[in-house]
Amino acid sequence: PYEILALSKEYMMLLIISIPFMTLFYACKQYLDGIGNTKVSMWVLLIANVLNIILNWCLIFGNCGFEPMGLLGAGISTLISRIVQLVIIAFVVYRTRIVRSGAEAIKDDPELKPTKAGVMEQLKLGWPISVQLGLEIGVFNLCGIFMGWLGALPLAAHQAMYIISTLCFQVLYGIGAAGTILISQFYGVKAWGDIRKTASTTFFVGLIAVVILTLSIFLFFEPLAGCFTEDKEVVKLMWLILPSFIFYQLGDCTQIVFANALRGIEDTKPLAIIASFSYILVCIPLCYIITFVFDLGVLGVWMGIPIGLSLAGILFFIRFRRSMNLLANNQN
Repeated sequence: PYEILALSKEYMMLLIISIPFMTLFYACKQYLDGIGNTKVSMWVLLIANVLNIILNWCLIFGNCGFEPMGLLGAGISTLISRIVQLVIIAFVVYRTRIVRSGAEAIKDDPELKPTKAGVMEQLKLGWPISVQLGLEIGVFNLCGIFMGWLGALPLAAHQAMYIISTLCFQVLYGIGAAGTILISQFYGVKAWGDIRKTASTTFFVGLIAVVILTLSIFLFFEPLAGCFTEDKEVVKLMWLILPSFIFYQLGDCTQIVFANALRGIEDTKPLAIIASFSYILVCIPLCYIITFVFDLGVLGVWMGIPIGLSLAGILFFIRFRRSMNLLANNQN
């Protein structure tokens, strides 16, 4: 609707302005994560989110003497919080680099000067990861469109289950990211046996997390669903999706762990290839066929998702084992 479009323009412009600050923040975050300092990023994000909430309360609704700005106030809050989180984490990185390099000032450290070769290496390693993550998120967004074709209630159930699955994904991705950090460190010293052990351990920890998460969600599903809606029909559809959701967690754990393992050994190009095959050529058509051709409706969409994710996970695992064998043989 035009009235919504008019309201969203200023908000979107502020979000666009905030993107460079967010990008620089994540560059600093990845640096700290890479040296094993993951707590700083967590605390900075928590501080920024609390600040964002307080500013939203003040600017959206006009509290503490501010004029109510509505959606514009939300955009301003997001922009300010992203600037603040960048300033905090950049200061920490600045101090960390001085301690590690022994330089008197960050501008005098020759290691910090970017080179053409370094930029090209970043792009070479980074673009396949971007494609893989973009396609993975894109699958859920496209499935949301499929749900919208089925009606408002299926779409509502899908959105609620997607949020729950995202919470599980964050836990599993944190485990996978920890594996990436350790694997990359072992990769630097060519400790192939330790890389394999780390990948296996990460997958084992991920499976434990899957069991705890899915069991907790199953036992407390009714009150959890009640947090999203009081509509009994939507809750009924969420119950229908739940078995596929539980099965999907195993595939998600596999693809997260071994995709991160491949990143750790700098074998990222297969990520884009496997993701393109699993998500575009298999998952999306399968979701459409099961949903609309076989007429299984809501259940059809969520039957296709775990198959696509599981296929990606298996292929990532096969690629990781093959790459490790090649690395070990080349060293010998």
